[in-house]
Amino acid sequence: TPVRLAKVEPNVGEPLVLIGHPSGLPQKVADGGAVLKKTPTGFDANLDAFHINSGSAVFHGRTGELVGILVSGSEDYRLRPGKSCYQVNILRNGQGGEGVSSFKQFAKFIPTK
Repeated sequence: TPVRLAKVEPNVGEPLVLIGHPSGLPQKVADGGAVLKKTPTGFDANLDAFHINSGSAVFHGRTGELVGILVSGSEDYRLRPGKSCYQVNILRNGQGGEGVSSFKQFAKFIPTK
C-alpha cells in the first residue's frame, strides 16, 4: 500500500511514529512521540531516534499519514561517568528533541496521479 502524504502539518501535542534503522539496528518502530514545537521548516518532536535515523519516515500517530522526515537530533550517547564506555543519553521532555522536516518541504518532488 502506498504511503499517504499528509495534507496538513500536525499540531503541537499530536502523536507521531518514527520508522527507521538507527545505529545499524534492525528496523525500529518508535511510537509514543509527539510534536513539541513548530519550526520554519517543520517541527521538533520527542521521538526515540538515534544516530543514522536521519531520513527516516515520520508518521502521524492517528492517521498513519507521512508528515515528515527526520533530519536532526540531540546527542544520542554520552560517556558513562567514571567509565570508558558510552551509554544512551536519556532526555526528559523539553530537554531536547529531534528535528523533522515537514512533508511540505519535499511534497513537490513526489509525483501524484
